[in-house]
Amino acid sequence: MKNLLWAFFLFWLLAVAGYAESLPSLAVTDLADHPANLASMGSGTVSVFVVGFTIGSSAKCRAWGIQLWGPVTTDFHGHVFSVAQFEGVPKFVIPLIASSLRVNTPQARFKYIFLSRQGRDQLKKLLDYDSKAGSDDPYLLIVDAQKQIRWKTHGPFTPGKMSAIKAKLRDLTKTTAVH
Repeated sequence: MKNLLWAFFLFWLLAVAGYAESLPSLAVTDLADHPANLASMGSGTVSVFVVGFTIGSSAKCRAWGIQLWGPVTTDFHGHVFSVAQFEGVPKFVIPLIASSLRVNTPQARFKYIFLSRQGRDQLKKLLDYDSKAGSDDPYLLIVDAQKQIRWKTHGPFTPGKMSAIKAKLRDLTKTTAVH
């Protein structure tokens, strides 16, 4: 009986250690008004997702996007996606915010910036949303080539966090590189 319990414990431990969350199926629209689904983004490559929940987080999310774009796309051949969460925002305000985003974004990056009008609670749970940290924090996810979430953080850009993200991306691209 004792051996059976140990075997079960070992099986459970291995299952938990190998478990990774996936991106949820969530309908979004890019800045060019093309529909997409969060779960299908970045397949086959590492990706970093920057998510903002408030207008106050937009400048911080933009700062992350600017800092991440070069290293992620060039050094790691990945993608940087930004998601602005608008659930609960009055419908007449969303076009104004989207227009502001378009004005401040190079058109070539429109397909990497998404507006989400649903799934706020689902995203907060996925991102380990910290209401004590303030709702204006940007939230970041690193997703591997199989679309499994491998790392999470939140807060404004800092060189230390950027170093940690690069280290994680380096580890992921080493393990998924095809030789």
